[in-house]
Amino acid sequence: TANFNYQNKYIVSGSFRRDGSSRFGANNKYGDFWAVGASWNLDQEDFIKRMELFSQLKLRASYGVNGNANIGNYDWLPLYGYGNNYNQQPGSGPSNVGDSNLTWELNKPFNVGIDVSVLQNRINLSVEYYERKSEDLLLNVPLSRTSGFTTATRNIGEMENKGVEITLNVVPVRSKNFNWIVDFNFANNKNTITSLPGGNDIADP
Repeated sequence: TANFNYQNKYIVSGSFRRDGSSRFGANNKYGDFWAVGASWNLDQEDFIKRMELFSQLKLRASYGVNGNANIGNYDWLPLYGYGNNYNQQPGSGPSNVGDSNLTWELNKPFNVGIDVSVLQNRINLSVEYYERKSEDLLLNVPLSRTSGFTTATRNIGEMENKGVEITLNVVPVRSKNFNWIVDFNFANNKNTITSLPGGNDIADP
């Protein structure tokens, strides 16, 4: 993790990590994940200070990549089960399809926003737009029942999540013994599956 701050005006941060999970095979066990962010405190600039209007005026943005490994511990392994399973006689049979190429689901979030406070923090506004793209989704793919299985975990498909969030805080009355505070929140979100093999739906209960 690294952070850079110049006169509390320009702030840049970054991080990098390498994670490993035994839920994936040896070839895909590790993933590299990172994030960068930046903000500009315009209220610290002299030309803004001279206006004597803003107690806060900030622009900010960030982007990164993170991973998801939320699957079963042995989903990647082709497994056999043993026991009295054929006319009560000892035997074995496949118990998990497996996929040696199973790997991390990738999420790529991006957001940009602005924070504004005026009239000695009597009016505070925050507006943020975000967009998150997910790739190599970890989903249970339907299989033909003739295989002896109904589903198998695979990396398939892409998804996009985006929207806007607005928060407004207003203090109409501020006195020694009484404060009147009004909060307003608005959020709009759209989630879309952008890609699936063959355009088929995923039947995943």
